[in-house]
Amino acid sequence: MIHKFQVSNFQSVREEISLDFRIPGTTPELDCFRRNPYQPEIRLPSVIAMFGPNGSGKTTLLRSLVTIMSFAANSYYDSGSNTLKSFIPFLEQEMITRPTKIGLEFDTKWFGPNISDTGSLYRYVLEIDRDDLDIANPGVKYESIYSFPKGRPRRLLERERGKPIYLARDLKVSPSDNRLSAVTPEASAISAFDRMGVEPFPKLAQDLRNMSTNIVGADPWRPDTDAVIRAYRENPGLANKVSEKLQRFDLGIKNLKISQISDAQWMMIFEHQGLDVPVVLGAESAGTRNMARMFPLIDYVLETGGLAIMDSLDSDFHTELVLEILNWFRRKETNPENAQLICSLHNPAILDDLEKEEVYIVEKDRGGVTRAYGLRNIQGLRRGGSLQRQYRSGSLGGLPIFG
Repeated sequence: MIHKFQVSNFQSVREEISLDFRIPGTTPELDCFRRNPYQPEIRLPSVIAMFGPNGSGKTTLLRSLVTIMSFAANSYYDSGSNTLKSFIPFLEQEMITRPTKIGLEFDTKWFGPNISDTGSLYRYVLEIDRDDLDIANPGVKYESIYSFPKGRPRRLLERERGKPIYLARDLKVSPSDNRLSAVTPEASAISAFDRMGVEPFPKLAQDLRNMSTNIVGADPWRPDTDAVIRAYRENPGLANKVSEKLQRFDLGIKNLKISQISDAQWMMIFEHQGLDVPVVLGAESAGTRNMARMFPLIDYVLETGGLAIMDSLDSDFHTELVLEILNWFRRKETNPENAQLICSLHNPAILDDLEKEEVYIVEKDRGGVTRAYGLRNIQGLRRGGSLQRQYRSGSLGGLPIFG
């Protein structure tokens, strides 16, 4: 689960945005909050929802999270391409050559025979430098990762351009080890040491990869239909699960089935109450099609206790369906592994079913600069009132302005 997050000079984010998702100690015990296994005094929301106008920067914040986690886990494997180019700075002359900095505190979930294999709390910091003479080829200026065994910081890795890479002594990599020189300026050292098999980086990188998202291109990505059909074919229990959910959402649907129409071709069909012939996927409503495609991804995150980062989650979905998906994460009985969902939403009706600690407002000023803050930081905002009414009145900020 994500604990804290800081980003500066990334797309519409000019000055640093710092978000702390940890629940204040004075907040009542609620089922939608989870205690951290490594520091039980820390509580975290299993759902973090970002609200704000179109173009406010919600996608930018979510994208920065996805980008840093993907870079840390995979950049060494992307040989021949500088993945740091995806860290686009704030496009103002003064900012173009300044570093982009992103920091992340998160906990991991590992399984193994030893206590040391069970994961930990980590802090990861990445700073990307752009040379005045060659801004098209950024490099890592600074990178570090700390773990927090028993709550105390322990430096595992630290690198700074022009200086030797530091690795904790018990990782058994000497300063003269050739593997240190194999870390390129365009790749994460975590990803490099994962490839080289230096523990705990393979486990750490795998945990970072255990993130599911629909943020790929300019618009929210949707899984390929053939890949989804293959997932349902290989896991009949998954098809039964989504059928049960669809029955709740749409009283007309009895079952989702995978039907073979040729030797190499399969299709999704839906049996409806009162219909003698099933309905193919393309003839279903946008909400049903979207749920059928996205359900395997959401179910995987809930089953593994992973992280889902979803942009425009309420696109194509009825309000009650969105609330049901959020509650899969918020309820302990449907989220026993403590998975976390970080998402952007637009429908203000959803606000009345969320706690103020779960909601973050994102807005942009006239200069195109994004800022963000949690509702819990608004002084005098009481629990139990209508967040939707207050949001639509403009008192919480982040409301679209017309005219």
